[in-house]
Amino acid sequence: MFFVLDKYKVNTLYLSIVRENQVARKLYEELGFYYTLVDDLNGELIFKYSKGA
Repeated sequence: MFFVLDKYKVNTLYLSIVRENQVARKLYEELGFYYTLVDDLNGELIFKYSKGA
């Protein structure tokens, strides 16, 4: 994750996971991602990570 942030000079990453994948949700939340309260067109939960937040 930090490699992507540094290589592409971005401060924000987004990802989506299926609602039922609680293991992935826990992992991403531990890494600093948070659920945006928005679902994508397939019903997946959209998570966001902001560098320095």
